[in-house]
Amino acid sequence: SDLKSRNLGLYAQDTMSLTDTLKLVGGLRYDDVDIDNIDFGQRNYEAWNASFGAHAHVSPAEVAKPPT
Repeated sequence: SDLKSRNLGLYAQDTMSLTDTLKLVGGLRYDDVDIDNIDFGQRNYEAWNASFGAHAHVSPAEVAKPPT
């Protein structure tokens, strides 16, 4: 079968520092897929996806410090 496809993906990410050791990270992705197949016809898929996370940067001295 004859298959033609076009794929486009874009991703953007940003980081925001809350403190010296704590950062928030957010991202947004867009996907656009076009498929043309002689057996199954044309299809188009579009999707937006978001991602979020946090990073804590802790030094080895802080991890080993006994509680007070």
